[in-house]
Amino acid sequence: MTDEKQNTQEPEQKSDDEVSQTPDNQLKLDDEVSQTPGTDEKDEKCFGEDQYSSKGKSWNPFRKQKDESKDPSQFYTKEENSKYSNLPKQLLEKWIERNQTEIKTLEQQYDELTEDIENLSEEKIDTHSLAQQRKIQKKLDRCSRERKDTRQKLEQLEKDLSELNEELRKRKSNRDRNEGAGNGVGSSNSSQEVESITAHSLFASGDTIQKTVLYVATFFPELNPQDFKRVVSLLLEGQTKTIPLKESIITEEGKTQVKETQKEKLLTEIWQESFEQSDGYLQSCYLKVIRLNGVQGIDFTIPSLKSEFLTYFEEQQAFYLEEQLQKTQRLDLLLDTSDDVAIKAIDVAVKASIDYPSSYAEDWLIELLVKIAQKDKRRINPLLARLSYLIYRLQIEPDYSRAKDIAQSFLESLMLVESLMSPENQSLTFEIVQDLMDKHLRSGSLGVQPAKQLLTWLKKLLDQENKNEKEKEKEKEKEKLQKLQADVYNLLNRLLWQSGFYYYIYDFLEILKEWLPEKDIPSENYSPSNISALLLLFVYCKETVLIWNSRLDWYGEWPSIYPLFAPLKNQDGSYTSNRFDRELDILFSWLFHSTSQKELALINVFNSLQLDDIERTNINPLEEIGDFIAEWLVILRGFDDVESDKEVENLIEDMARSIISNTSRSLKSELSDFWTSLTEKYLDQGAKSNQLGDRKLQKQFTARRKILRDFKKKFRALQKEMKAAK
Repeated sequence: MTDEKQNTQEPEQKSDDEVSQTPDNQLKLDDEVSQTPGTDEKDEKCFGEDQYSSKGKSWNPFRKQKDESKDPSQFYTKEENSKYSNLPKQLLEKWIERNQTEIKTLEQQYDELTEDIENLSEEKIDTHSLAQQRKIQKKLDRCSRERKDTRQKLEQLEKDLSELNEELRKRKSNRDRNEGAGNGVGSSNSSQEVESITAHSLFASGDTIQKTVLYVATFFPELNPQDFKRVVSLLLEGQTKTIPLKESIITEEGKTQVKETQKEKLLTEIWQESFEQSDGYLQSCYLKVIRLNGVQGIDFTIPSLKSEFLTYFEEQQAFYLEEQLQKTQRLDLLLDTSDDVAIKAIDVAVKASIDYPSSYAEDWLIELLVKIAQKDKRRINPLLARLSYLIYRLQIEPDYSRAKDIAQSFLESLMLVESLMSPENQSLTFEIVQDLMDKHLRSGSLGVQPAKQLLTWLKKLLDQENKNEKEKEKEKEKEKLQKLQADVYNLLNRLLWQSGFYYYIYDFLEILKEWLPEKDIPSENYSPSNISALLLLFVYCKETVLIWNSRLDWYGEWPSIYPLFAPLKNQDGSYTSNRFDRELDILFSWLFHSTSQKELALINVFNSLQLDDIERTNINPLEEIGDFIAEWLVILRGFDDVESDKEVENLIEDMARSIISNTSRSLKSELSDFWTSLTEKYLDQGAKSNQLGDRKLQKQFTARRKILRDFKKKFRALQKEMKAAK
C-alpha cells in the first residue's frame, strides 16, 4: 500500500438524531489512502480508524452511520475444528443422503458424457469434410468441458461425503466408548424374552402414562433423565385417572366400617411417584439409562424397539400419534430451556410437517418468531438459531410438500402483516435469512438453488418502490424503506464476515453476481440492488487488505489464508493452473464490471453519491482496485527475497490472465499507469525509510517494488500472448 493510504481518519459520527435518513446519504472518505504498516505512529492502531476499518464500522450506502463492527479474529486462528463439528447428527445424515443421491446423478452424467465423447471422436475420424470436422470438434470441446466440470463437482461432493462420514465415525466411536459405562434399568434381557417383546405388546398393555413414555422414548430419543421426566410430565399435564380408595368411617353405632370411594388423581402425580419404585415405568417400557459422550440418556434396552415403534406409531397408531404431535406443537418445545429437547422437538416438527403440512406452515413459524421476540434478550439469539434450523430442515426435506417455498412464503407473509413488522421482528427475520444462507452455501452445490431463492427475495425487498402519494405518508414510507434497504445491505455484509464463510464465498458471489447492473443501464437508473452488489465486494476487499496490513507475518504463506485465496486450493492444499478460473473470473469481472462505454461501473456509483463538502475527495475506484491487486501480490509472494513456490507463481499468472480478460484496453492502460506510479512511490518510501534507519521497512518497500515490477512485465507479456492467440 502507498504511504498516502493509511492515514485515513474516520469522520465524526453523528448521533441518530443528526443523521439524515434520505436516499442521498453522504459517503465520507478522505483523499488519503492507507500507508504500509510501520511508517507512522498511527499504525499502532492498525486499521482501527480507517473508513473501512474492521474494528471500526463499515459504511452502508443506505444510511449515513456505519454498521456493526467486524471481528477480524476469525483469521487469527489457523487451526480450526471440522466445519461440521457444531452441527446436529440428523443434519449431517441428511447431507450424506443428499450427497449420495447427487453423486449417483453426476456419475450417470459423467458416463453419458464419456460415451458422447467417444462417439463424437469416432464420428470425426469417419468424416472427411473439414467443415463437419470443425462442427464435431466444437461439440467435443463442449462435452469435454462439461465432463471436466462434472468431474470437479464429483470430486467436491466425494470430499464432502468423506468429511461427513469421518465426522459421524468419530461421534460413533465416542458414543461406543462411553456407552459401556451406562448400566441402566433392565439392561439385560434373555433372548426368549426379547423375542416376545414387541411394540404392539408394550403399547397395547400400557396405560396412558406408559404410552406417553413410549412416545417420548421414540420421538425424543436419548434425552437425559431430567429432561425425559419433564417432557413426559408436560404431555400428561391436566390429565387425570380415577383411583379407587377405601375409607374407614365410624357409624352412629360407633362401629368402624370400610367404604369404597373413588378419587381423581393427576397423572403427573402418579408419574412423579413412580420414580421411587424399583419396577417403575422405565423397566416396564424396556428402557434404560445409558451414557453418551459422558452424558446420561434414556434408550431402549432392545435396540430394535426404537425403529419398530416408529413404524408402529405411523402405521397402527396414526390417530394417537397425530394427537401427541399436536400436543407437542402446543407446548412450544422448540423454545424449551434445554437445547437437547429443542433439537428433538425440531425433528418431531419436521415429521409432523410431512404428515400434516397445513398445520405446520408459515403461520406457525410466524407465531414462533413473535414468541421469540417477546423472550428475554439473552435468549433471543439461541432461540432464533433453532427457528432458522427448523426452517432449513423443512427446506431440505424431500418428503415435505412445501419444501421449495416454505422459507419464502414465511418471509413474504411476515412482511405483508404490518403489525408484525416491528423493527425488532424485522431484525430477527434478517438474522434467520443470514443463517439459512450460510447453511445452504455450506452444504455445497445442493444448496445453491435455495440460496438463490433467498437472494431473489432480498433483491425484491431492496428494489421495492415507494408507492404512497400523500406527502406525509410518502416521507414516512421513505424512511421505512431506507431502513429496510440498509438492513438488507448489512445482512449481506455480515454474511461475508461470518466465521469460515470465505470457504463458500465464491458460491455466494456467483449467485449475487446477478445483482450487477446491465452494461447499458445509465448510472442514474441503478437500483439499490445494483449499488449494493457493486460496493459489497469492493468494500470487502478494502477491509480484508487492511487486516492483512496489520499482520505482515501472514504474508508469503502458502496455502494462503487470505479469504479470497483460501478457497483456491486442491484437497491437498496445492494449486493447479486454470483449476480455479471460475473463481478468479467472478472476482475480477465483478471488480472491473463496466458500462457499455467501457467505464468502470463503480465510478458511476461514487459519482452519484453526495459527498460532504468538508471531506470532499476524488475517489478513484480503479486505483483502489489496482492497490488491492498490488497488495494481493505481496500477500502471496511475501517479503523474503527468495524464489516463490511454483503454485504461487501459477496463481499470480492466472490472476493476470483473468484481469486481462475482464478489462478493456483503456482500463488496462490506466491500471498499468497506476502501477508505474506505485512502484515509484515504493522507491521513494524505501529511500525515506533508509534515511530514518529503518532497514526492515526499507526491505519491505524494496520487495513490494520488485514484486509489482515483475508482475507488470508478466502482465504485458500475457497481454501480447493472449492478443496473438485471438
